[in-house]
Amino acid sequence: MTNTEANRDERFFFIADEPPTSGIPSAEPTPELTTVKPEQNNAENAAQRLLKKAQDELAAARQELAAIKDAEMTEVERLKKHAAELEGRVQASELEALCRKVAQEENVPVEALEYLSGHDEESLRGSARKLVTLIGSKAVPAAVGSRTQPGSSQTPTIDDQITAAERTGNRALSITLKNQKMRGSQAGIG
Repeated sequence: MTNTEANRDERFFFIADEPPTSGIPSAEPTPELTTVKPEQNNAENAAQRLLKKAQDELAAARQELAAIKDAEMTEVERLKKHAAELEGRVQASELEALCRKVAQEENVPVEALEYLSGHDEESLRGSARKLVTLIGSKAVPAAVGSRTQPGSSQTPTIDDQITAAERTGNRALSITLKNQKMRGSQAGIG
């Protein structure tokens, strides 16, 4: 076989599962020969490999994007839950402060604060008035958390009021009382 014949043979391949043995006639029909240019076959294979790689990368990118979106949604939901909890705390604190203010203005004893009901100033005032009527005394209420009994003639000292405010965690009242105490002691000095 010459070089030209060998090159021609490389350009042909059999379309069959097994190549026929050379020189031995077969009872089966001879397979068809197909001419394929090696350059065209390599270019097609390279294009198919690139296409497959691009499809795999696209699928991976889509999965990664879905995972990121899930993580972001989880973070957003967590932040929404935290914001709702904080909003609830703020509302409870505002309602408690309003309740204490109304109780003081309507002369409700400190021990009776828990019996006030309502979610706005008007309903709290109505509840406070009914409670004072039921108690039957319009005595000046003790300062929040003081050690004196309502209706007694003894007024709690400013130190008792400061201690009570600090004990209940009412920092604003504590600071206000301390400022009053300081102004009072400065007035007595000068």
